[in-house]
Amino acid sequence: MAFPAAPPGTANSFFDRTGTHRFENPDHGGRKYLPQVNEWSVGTITWVCERSGGFDHLPQWDAYPVWRGEELKQFHASGQSKQRAKEDAAKKMATSGHC
Repeated sequence: MAFPAAPPGTANSFFDRTGTHRFENPDHGGRKYLPQVNEWSVGTITWVCERSGGFDHLPQWDAYPVWRGEELKQFHASGQSKQRAKEDAAKKMATSGHC
């Protein structure tokens, strides 16, 4: 899937960005990070989510975001469900200061 290029005059790498977006804190009544990050990205983010082990009845999942084709493995997270792994990765991304 191709993503739009970064707008002219902006950084190409996620880590070159200076974030200005403020996310709601789920611990203080805000929405969870995953829907907020997805909304912030305006369709430029996908999620890699793979089973990494665990028992059949208790699987372990790994997830990380891909922003405009850039794999952001620094925000890797694990969880006992796909949703939990993606939520934890989204929190890392949202609190990174680059969004």
